[in-house]
Amino acid sequence: MRPFIAVALAIPLAVVALPVVAQEGVLPLDSAVVAALTPLRARIDQAGDLRLRGPLGVSVLVAPRLLPSGLGYGSLVGPDPRLDGREFVLQTRGRAAGTGAMAGAIVLGLAGAVLGSQLPGVGCLDSENCFPARLGAAALAGVMGAVAGGAIGTVIGAFVPQWRTIYRYSPFADDYRYPDR
Repeated sequence: MRPFIAVALAIPLAVVALPVVAQEGVLPLDSAVVAALTPLRARIDQAGDLRLRGPLGVSVLVAPRLLPSGLGYGSLVGPDPRLDGREFVLQTRGRAAGTGAMAGAIVLGLAGAVLGSQLPGVGCLDSENCFPARLGAAALAGVMGAVAGGAIGTVIGAFVPQWRTIYRYSPFADDYRYPDR
């Protein structure tokens, strides 16, 4: 009796965990939206995946292409993205190399500046006035740390995927509640 209960509970959980995959199709869009997406045609057609965050959830369009009637796709992973003139966001997959470089440069640059300012006897011949020598050592160590941190952060960030918004549609774009448009 117990194995039957375990199987009865496992089957619905496994079905929920599997993504919905649909084969080729076209996501219909208004002609004004297609016209607004036309400058982005190269980015959309070259993207391997295009994430659509719509009113029914997040869907991934695999092998997307911009058509006169809307967005075509090779396959769809996720819920059916019926938009019906509601808000949606299109995102392409990129890498976080720039973010990693900035974070690494800040962290290691600050660490280098702190360590450089605490080095004993760096260029300090006069024990009474060591501030300019320590300031120079801190600046040099900070620059070296920032360069090294930027390089390390770039390499690490190159392996981290990141979604970047390329288009945001809202039927209320002129409304005061949407100041970012």
